[in-house]
Amino acid sequence: MIAVGQRVRHRKQAAWGRGVVTQVTKVGALVELAIDFEGGERRLKLKPELVETMIEVLSAEENAAIDAELAAEARAADAAARARRKDMKASKHAPRAKLPLNCLALLATGDGHVVLSVNDGERSLRVVARDGAVVEERGSSSFVATDLITDGHGLYVGTRTHEWGVLELFRRGQDVRMWRAPMNLGVPRVTARPDGVVIHDLERVVLAREDGSAHEVPVALDGRTVGEAVIWGDGVLVGTHGKNDEDYFRYRYLGLDGSLRHEGTGGYPWPLGDDQMITIDPRGVFGRDRAGTVTGRLDRSVYSGSLDRKLISFLELDDELVFSTRDDTSGLVRWHPRVDEPRWHTVLSHDASLTAPVRVGPYVAVSISEYSDHPAPKVWIVDAETGAVVHVLDLKKPPTALVPVGDDALVAVSYSKQPVAFRRLSSAKPERLLLTHATECFSAASPAPGVVITTDHDSISFFEL
Repeated sequence: MIAVGQRVRHRKQAAWGRGVVTQVTKVGALVELAIDFEGGERRLKLKPELVETMIEVLSAEENAAIDAELAAEARAADAAARARRKDMKASKHAPRAKLPLNCLALLATGDGHVVLSVNDGERSLRVVARDGAVVEERGSSSFVATDLITDGHGLYVGTRTHEWGVLELFRRGQDVRMWRAPMNLGVPRVTARPDGVVIHDLERVVLAREDGSAHEVPVALDGRTVGEAVIWGDGVLVGTHGKNDEDYFRYRYLGLDGSLRHEGTGGYPWPLGDDQMITIDPRGVFGRDRAGTVTGRLDRSVYSGSLDRKLISFLELDDELVFSTRDDTSGLVRWHPRVDEPRWHTVLSHDASLTAPVRVGPYVAVSISEYSDHPAPKVWIVDAETGAVVHVLDLKKPPTALVPVGDDALVAVSYSKQPVAFRRLSSAKPERLLLTHATECFSAASPAPGVVITTDHDSISFFEL
C-alpha cells in the first residue's frame, strides 16, 4: 500500500512530474490520495485495486538521485547566502575630525563650504570650510533649520519659513539685510534663481530685490491658493491649487503687473531655460515654450516635491531630465521636454516608492524611499546614458537622503549610528563602508569630492572617502 512520505509519479500524467504523498485516506469504498506534485497538489480518489496501477512508487535508485540533487541545491543556496553575507560586510570608517556642535541642519555650497544651522545657546548660521574652519558666522535667534536656501545663490532667510512671520533675506558675505517683508506671511516659501528671488505664501507673490525693494505681483486667485512661484525671464510662473480634483493643478505665467500671458493644466511650474518650462500633474509631465505651446509630453506619473526645495524632483542631465516614476512600476525615466517618448525607462521595483534621483559621475542613483515599508531596501546605480542597472546595493534601512560624494562614491543617510557609504562605484564590486557615530546621524553633505560632513546629536564629523 502507498504510504505518506513516499515519492511517486502518475503513470498517465507525466506532465505532473514527481510528487510526494502527503495524505492517504479511506473514503467509503475508495482511497483518497493527496499528492504534492511539482505543478501543485492533486487529490485523487481511486478504487484500491487501481492505486498501484495508476500511481508508481519511485525506486530506491531514483530516491537516492533525488536526495543527492536536493543536497547539492542546499549546498549551493548556503554558499550563495554566505557570499551575500560577505558582500554585506562593511569596514568601519572613523571620522577624520569631530567638532562638538549642536547642528540642526547643514547643506553643501558650490564653493566647497558647508552652511550650518546651529543651536548653541542662540541659534546662528555658520559657514565652515572642509577642514572645520569657520569662514563666516551670523548670530540670530530667528534662524532655524528650515531657513537655508540651497539653490546655490548663497541666501540666508530669517524667521521660520513654515509659520506666520516676517521674512528677512541676507546674502552670504554681507552683513546688510537685503530684504525684509513688510507684512506677516502665512506658510511662506522662497525660491532663489539667478534672475531673482520670489517669496510667496498661500495668497501673495512677492519679487524681492537686493536693494531692499520688493514688488507684489497681483494674482487673481478666484478661490484657489498659491502652491508655487518662481521667476521666469521678465515674468513669474505661479502654480495654483483648487478644490476640484479634476482641475486641482493649474499654472499661470504672469507679467509683473499681473497680466496673464498664458495658463494651463499642471502644477509645479519650473523654468529650464529662456524658452522652456515644465509642469507636472498626476498624468505626467508637460514641456512648454515661452508662448505656452506644448512641446513634449511624458505620459508617466512621476514624484513631485523635493527635500532640496526644488519645485519638482528631477535630475538635469545635459538638456534632458531624469524622474523617479510612481505608477504601477517604480523606476527611472530619462526624457527631453521637446519630445513625447523618453530616451529610456528602467523599471526597478513593483511595490515601493523611490527617492529623488541624484547624479554620481556617469551614473544615476536612486533608492527605496524612507516613506516605503519595503522589506528589502536597496540603492540602484544606473548608467545615465542607457538606463542599464550597474549595481544593486543592499541597505538595512531606507535612507532619508542619498548624498553623492564626487563622481565615484555615495552616502545613504538613514538616522543610523552607522550610515552606509559606497565608494569605487566604477568597479565591479563597490566597497561598502560604515561611517561610525556615537549617536544617530541626522544628515550629511559633501562640499568637495571625497569629503563628507555629517551631523549627530551634539557634533559634526568630517570623513574622507
